[in-house]
Amino acid sequence: MSRLLVLLLMAHCALLAAGSPGLLVAIRNGDHSTAQKLLRAAAVVNTVDSDGTTALMHAVIESDTKMMRLLIDGGANVNAKNALDSTALMYAATNLAKTRLLLDAGADVKVTGKRGATPMSIAVTTFGSTPVLKLLTARGAQPEDRLMAPAASKGDLEAIRFLLSIGVRAGDATGATISAAITGRCEACVRLLVEKGAPANGVRPNGGGVLNDTAKRAMPEISQFLLDHGASLESRDREGFTLLMQAVLSMEARADRDRMVEWLLSKGVDPNATNDRGDTAYQLAARMGIPSTVELLAKARAKGIKEEWPRAAAGSPSAEAAVKKILPLIEITGEPVYKSRSCVSCHNNSLPAMTVALARKKGFAVNEGQAKKELGFAVDTDMPYLEPMRMGSTIGGGSDTLGYTLMGMAAAGYPA
Repeated sequence: MSRLLVLLLMAHCALLAAGSPGLLVAIRNGDHSTAQKLLRAAAVVNTVDSDGTTALMHAVIESDTKMMRLLIDGGANVNAKNALDSTALMYAATNLAKTRLLLDAGADVKVTGKRGATPMSIAVTTFGSTPVLKLLTARGAQPEDRLMAPAASKGDLEAIRFLLSIGVRAGDATGATISAAITGRCEACVRLLVEKGAPANGVRPNGGGVLNDTAKRAMPEISQFLLDHGASLESRDREGFTLLMQAVLSMEARADRDRMVEWLLSKGVDPNATNDRGDTAYQLAARMGIPSTVELLAKARAKGIKEEWPRAAAGSPSAEAAVKKILPLIEITGEPVYKSRSCVSCHNNSLPAMTVALARKKGFAVNEGQAKKELGFAVDTDMPYLEPMRMGSTIGGGSDTLGYTLMGMAAAGYPA
């Protein structure tokens, strides 16, 4: 879906090309013959679209090395930059053959985009990036410590070993590289990083340590390894959720989740500890309706707490009246979050956008001005992902946000 969005946007851009629009069409269609004829007929080889993306960049993104060679032989500027200061090499950096072709043609290996991207930082976002990383390094690219986390998140052990060999640090006090390896479920990567100096007791800026990540992903074996190397069982996230709570709330399979809960209880964690809202692990498990986990906690002497849930009072308003009352609140949920964080999520934007669209369809009056603003927040949130996708990078955790915002935009009738 994300790739389709990129192609649709690029197709629109091509219509606004400066130079020879037909050349961009031929490139997109993979039509080497037409591209060659256009170039022989004096087509502008450095044709650009509305954001300055050149014909050569389009060939890198949408075509093959044969098309690239036609353009390079025709005089294409391999170091031209678009509006984001990206060059063709940055779009090619996830592909060895395309990278080699551009470097042989004189592409600048040390180029940096407006958002700080480099060919090395782009290459490492793809599993199996070591051949490209080796080529870029051999041509003069400099090692960067930030490269380790994306390599770890891909579970790319070979890339990690290569980065270590050229001087990239295994990790720092934030534990970011270990957390990335845990996210990629690469236990071998975690072990290697710790053995090479990444601290297992790192604490992220927003709170929590590496065991918070293993608890969420139900990984008791690697948790034991990290505990043996200095990780803390007392680690909490920024809302005071303990490791046990995060294990209880894990989205992994029930058996795996319960193994993680058992491991934590065997280490003596307090089953009755509370978070900042006063919740215990037992309460969270009970609310989620997880009998096996509740039983484990009860055996560990977790205290059961009977909770009173609100009931509809006599004379409660009708469903229609309730919708009319709550709809104005739902309509504005995205704006304060966007203003404070410059992004939105499914919870505060996309699901509300779908709710508003359904309410409109059912005949309820909606605040169209606010709906338009909320749509704008979603579009602004997604725009930073487009350039990395064109470069061939995967999105990682942001894919959830992108997917939901696309659904929200579709519900709001956004043309893309």
